[in-house]
Amino acid sequence: MNIVKINHLTVVVKNFEKACQFYEGFLGCTHHKEIDSWFYIPGTEHLLHVIDIEDAEVPSDEDMFHYYTHFALEVQNLRKVLEKAILLNLTVFQMDSEGEEHQIQSIQDDLSFGIKTLFIRDYDNNLWEFIQKGFSWDKL
Repeated sequence: MNIVKINHLTVVVKNFEKACQFYEGFLGCTHHKEIDSWFYIPGTEHLLHVIDIEDAEVPSDEDMFHYYTHFALEVQNLRKVLEKAILLNLTVFQMDSEGEEHQIQSIQDDLSFGIKTLFIRDYDNNLWEFIQKGFSWDKL
């Protein structure tokens, strides 16, 4: 088998319109030309497939498998991600390699905790990690 590339990622949401606020407003995704539930991930050729399931269960911290399942995106500047997240009242935290979390409260907070990446949960509790090459943990 020769895998050529990742074609798309999929997230499950309970409210498509609310989810669009995160994917378009925060991540900067744009709608696919033909399929309303697909979005282009900015800066990549990858697609995000948003599946709307109204009665889907939102992952909790008691369900460790789903709680830590996440998507990781490389960004040019973690501070810009943090500024936008704070502006949109999203919860931002950092994590170490043992899963301990450290809440980020303001755009001036130190970002050197753990593996030096940022984590943000979307409105359906899907976990997104943001990595800055040269700053975040060098093995990422």
